[in-house]
Amino acid sequence: DLGAKFWNYRRIPSLEQILLIDSTRMYVGSAVPRNGGRDWSLRDFTRPEDEVPILQEGTIALAQLYRNLPLSSTSK
Repeated sequence: DLGAKFWNYRRIPSLEQILLIDSTRMYVGSAVPRNGGRDWSLRDFTRPEDEVPILQEGTIALAQLYRNLPLSSTSK
């Protein structure tokens, strides 16, 4: 949800990462604060072999994250 919720989450000083996970296609966006939270960096992950960093936990491959979710073959 890149609307008002995302803006509100960004205002939480202790927040270190926001993960945006799409339930209809293989996509994860990872947003992390920069410059003391004034700026945010967003990285997109779309390939099964992509490793999504999860702060303080390591990484998870998209294929693992979506392993039990039936995705539409027409979703891009």
